[in-house]
Amino acid sequence: MRLTIIFIPHHLHFAHVQAVILAAGRGSRLLPLTQDRPKPLIPFMNELVIDRIIQRFINAGVDRFMFLVDYKKEKLIQHLQRWKNRIEFEIRDNNLPFGTAGAVKRNMDWLDDIFFVSSSDLITEINLKEMIHFHHAQGSKLTVAFSESDEVSHYGIATMDEHGKLTKFLEKPRETEAFSNIVNAGIYIVHREALAHVPPDCAFDFSRDLFPYLIGRNYPIYGYKFREYWNDIGRHSSYLFATHEAIRGKVTYSKNFIVKHHPKGVLYCTEDTSVGDIEFENFVVTGHNVVIENDCKLANTVLWDGVHIGASTRIDEAIIAENVVIGKNCKIMSGVVIGPNTVVGDNVTLGQNLKLWGNSNIPPGTVLVGE
Repeated sequence: MRLTIIFIPHHLHFAHVQAVILAAGRGSRLLPLTQDRPKPLIPFMNELVIDRIIQRFINAGVDRFMFLVDYKKEKLIQHLQRWKNRIEFEIRDNNLPFGTAGAVKRNMDWLDDIFFVSSSDLITEINLKEMIHFHHAQGSKLTVAFSESDEVSHYGIATMDEHGKLTKFLEKPRETEAFSNIVNAGIYIVHREALAHVPPDCAFDFSRDLFPYLIGRNYPIYGYKFREYWNDIGRHSSYLFATHEAIRGKVTYSKNFIVKHHPKGVLYCTEDTSVGDIEFENFVVTGHNVVIENDCKLANTVLWDGVHIGASTRIDEAIIAENVVIGKNCKIMSGVVIGPNTVVGDNVTLGQNLKLWGNSNIPPGTVLVGE
């Protein structure tokens, strides 16, 4: 059964520039952070990722959106209604395994001849207006945004000629297969006619299937290489890295923070955060209504809304989801991720890279070994 929800603000007039946002995925690599929320509703510098993406497209002149949803879709649909007075959008259920290109093709009835397609776990400063200009200047029928990365095994990689036309593409290569550090940034400009090459009613992905297919047939598919900031926050490590980059001024964010400096680092917290006499290294970012009691030491850590950290607790590089309570004198080793609504008793040790499922209750004195 197809779910269709449409919101059209009556007072707006549209130029019919559209974007399809791929927001159906489970976000398995981010678990347990996505245990109770879809990946687009992950907070980044206290702003939801989906809101950052929508605003960037609005800034580029996009005013009509289609969201393809599935996992925890009720929460995403509820959140998107906050935008109903600013943009026209449609929500389509994407609960069948047709791949990214196949899913877009199955929903072509609402789309115009040219439109954006974007993943929903991006932190980027890309200039989308420049990408549109490049697309038209090259006579492209499908343009892929590319950035540079040293972690090519997580992305599709490509080569292109001097005009930007793609000559080779490989999805998530092994280290021995890598021939480029130019990686797919997850934003495309697509002509309807390009999707004529997507077979009906079968799994067909943009990067794994369609791009190599079109390149092999000398189709006008181009790569737009940009220098502005980009990061895929679909992994815990990349989420923390992007947060650090925001602290360093490489990523813009719209929320206001109280900034507290320490000889070894900086704390970004909200007005409703209660912070005792603590030490912090590199960076610590808090959500709303966070409590950090006296004599705590934190480093490279993000605390979501409602987290409470007991006195004399040590945290070294962690992501702690909403409404987690951590007792006194605990040791949280590097790489720990704690899911929402978890209670950790006093004197608990959580080992390196441990992923603690949400709604857990860890008794006092427990030692959990990580990886």
